[in-house]
Amino acid sequence: MEAAAKPKGNSRLKRFVGDNKILFIFIALFIVMSAVRPDAFFTYTNLTNLLKQIAVNAILAVGMTVVMTTGSFDLSVGSVVGVAGVVVALSARAGVPGIAALLIGVLVGAAFGCVNGLAIAAFKIPSFIVTLAMMQAARGLSYMFCGGFPVTGFPKSYLFIGQGYFLGVPVPVYIMAAVAVLVAVLMRQTKFGRYVYFIGGNEEAAALSGINVFKTRVLSHTLCGLLAGVAGIVLTFRVGSAMPAAGEGFEMDAIAAAVIGGCSLSGGVSRISGTVLGALILGLISNGMNLLGVTTYPQMVIKGAIIFVAVLLDTRANKK
Repeated sequence: MEAAAKPKGNSRLKRFVGDNKILFIFIALFIVMSAVRPDAFFTYTNLTNLLKQIAVNAILAVGMTVVMTTGSFDLSVGSVVGVAGVVVALSARAGVPGIAALLIGVLVGAAFGCVNGLAIAAFKIPSFIVTLAMMQAARGLSYMFCGGFPVTGFPKSYLFIGQGYFLGVPVPVYIMAAVAVLVAVLMRQTKFGRYVYFIGGNEEAAALSGINVFKTRVLSHTLCGLLAGVAGIVLTFRVGSAMPAAGEGFEMDAIAAAVIGGCSLSGGVSRISGTVLGALILGLISNGMNLLGVTTYPQMVIKGAIIFVAVLLDTRANKK
């Protein structure tokens, strides 16, 4: 009896470790950095700065996870961050009331996402092509709207969104947590979330079972764009100005966070909690390299290697 029960216990342990490997990796990295640079890393100032820095990527990555779960991509989110930030800054500077100005920025992001979704769902164009084109268009619009110059001069009260603290915790962290919780509930507790997983697992079977694939794809991309708008607002008021070039390359960090967090590139598999941990791991690695004096270009190489390894592991897992 005891000999028969032992393998069962081992299998449960293996399953637990496998399901939570991202958490263990994060804990290991945190312990290593705390040991290597305890004077610089494990401080209130550094940890709060780390959380503020990863908040934008985590918000983007959550939206990217929804799209990737359907088997699509959105390469335009970085550019949408830039244009949404410019629009909300111009609106605030023009005297648009606070909530209305923020809503405009969010709606701009949602509009770009909706156009992506419509083009992909209606014309069956690969998401890579559609969002690549949108990436260029959105970036061009951000430069057109501000004439290529940073937008400043908006009321200082807006800075609370990106630079403020509540109970000792940065406001962007609350926004990141709220986004993650709401989308996690949406994905796990609603028909929309179940449809997203079904479509990513087998789109043809989902359509035959009565799922509205067109509507679900449009809504998933709209949500991704909306969250890119939220990220643009947070970034704008964190740095104190809206830069037309803001968000360049953010799409790759968002994809990397999602893949590291367990989101399959072929769709149908993802966890929002894993995506947030993926963003934390990327932020932790960047923060650690900065503290260790690693310059920008080697950091880019290391990040590229991390993305490659994550994709390789995902590909091997799918083959199995």
